[in-house]
Amino acid sequence: MILSFDDVRELKREVAEKFPAPVHFHDGCGGQYFTLEAPDPDLITFITRYCTERNRRAVFIGDGTRFTIE
Repeated sequence: MILSFDDVRELKREVAEKFPAPVHFHDGCGGQYFTLEAPDPDLITFITRYCTERNRRAVFIGDGTRFTIE
């Protein structure tokens, strides 16, 4: 799923209000994805719930520091 920049901005704002660690957004030829500076179970749970509430799915890859949204 391709997110609009407004959707990305909203996600980043919601995370910034609740967590000290930022979410980094990457948009390139390979598609959109997000990264976290370190795995954080509470942040992962928040992002998963945030996406579910918006009828989307966060898919975390590897150690939990990279994810996409479907």
